[in-house]
Amino acid sequence: MPTEHILGLADTAVPYALADQIRSVSRQLDALIEADKPMAALAAIRLSGGYFARQARDAALRASFLDNSWAEIGEALGISKQAAWERCGKARREPATAS
Repeated sequence: MPTEHILGLADTAVPYALADQIRSVSRQLDALIEADKPMAALAAIRLSGGYFARQARDAALRASFLDNSWAEIGEALGISKQAAWERCGKARREPATAS
């Protein structure tokens, strides 16, 4: 029957309360980053098992901007400094140079 694949989707709906909690955590992580507390955001992301990839990248870049080393950033995430830089540091935009 062609609708069988659709019937299976009913079981995958995220409950509203859970979706709301996930959005709340996302907003709280963004607030920590904006408040210049990126290392606290990184520690929370580590506790989440690595979810919130955008916030991890944003917090790592902010922490780097605030003179935290990639070793410190990696430690906060529970990974090596090289892995932290590979995941997050490459996303950093280099300042444009005047020609």
